[in-house]
Amino acid sequence: MIYNREKMLHNISKNLGREANTTTTPTRKWKHAPQWEVYRGYTQKQLVDILAEQCSKIHTDFIQTSEEYLPKR
Repeated sequence: MIYNREKMLHNISKNLGREANTTTTPTRKWKHAPQWEVYRGYTQKQLVDILAEQCSKIHTDFIQTSEEYLPKR
């Protein structure tokens, strides 16, 4: 989280001699995007199992729950 983000961006743009553009975000087009191919064809259960395994490797708690235990909107 950036505190005083708008003020900071306005100050930077003023120093660059132009107006601040805070309404649009850049769209990135990557030359390579392997993330779309690596797990293509895996079932949801397989993906959850892979996530749980990866979380254990990086010492991150993985808590799996069902929709009934999530807060209502």
